[in-house]
Amino acid sequence: MRGTIQEELAILEKKHDIKILYACESGSRSWGYHSQDSDYDVRFLYIHRQDDYLSIDPVGIGRKRDAIEVKSEHKLDVAGWEITKALRLFRKGNASLLEWLHTENIYRSPSPSIIRLKELSNKNFHPLACFHHYLNMASRNYREWQDIENVKLKAVLNTIRPALAARWIESRHTFPPLLLQTLLEQAEIEQSLQDEMGGLLARKTAGERLALQQQLVHIRRYLNTELPSLHEVAGRMPADPIIPTEVLDCLFRQALKEAWE
Repeated sequence: MRGTIQEELAILEKKHDIKILYACESGSRSWGYHSQDSDYDVRFLYIHRQDDYLSIDPVGIGRKRDAIEVKSEHKLDVAGWEITKALRLFRKGNASLLEWLHTENIYRSPSPSIIRLKELSNKNFHPLACFHHYLNMASRNYREWQDIENVKLKAVLNTIRPALAARWIESRHTFPPLLLQTLLEQAEIEQSLQDEMGGLLARKTAGERLALQQQLVHIRRYLNTELPSLHEVAGRMPADPIIPTEVLDCLFRQALKEAWE
């Protein structure tokens, strides 16, 4: 599959006349609970040619797209953000972008500018923005299955992981690990609950799809207590640091020079 992904990225570069600065895996394969039939969620950052930026119409108009999405017949979900769009989101502490930068599943090695962006992310973490991202994700996902009898295991794990990630940020003030297994091993929860969550993780990676509500009693009790507690934490967290736009402007110009010279 890696070869197919590389071919797809090369086709996109030629079709849109862009340079891909970085490409990685996102979703369940990055979070550590994919199964054999899971899709590949490929995410990438790209840059246009210099003349596309030196024109009266900004990027995002016409052929100068600021996002590209492709659905493939090979279980591929491919999507990318143009670099200035990505940097504006980075300035706000976008957690999805940070996950792309921190994953170990890489398909296109980062350019020097993306390496600098990752270094910048480690020095300028936005705890409040990321905390809200994970808390909102956990709350939204839980609402979708809390009253359903036959629950998809992926839906449960998609609720547990962001809840644990939010608590990680609250207690450690760093960007959380992507792997659910790592979050579980270091979570400050009862061992029995940790084992139960780990059991769901093992079942999902083995290919199981459904869990009954009666099998989720302890997890539902945990979420019913933990999510309101995290909402209370959100109101006490300080504002995020501000990343000077000049720093990101400089990084963009360096990326443009590196890509096309």
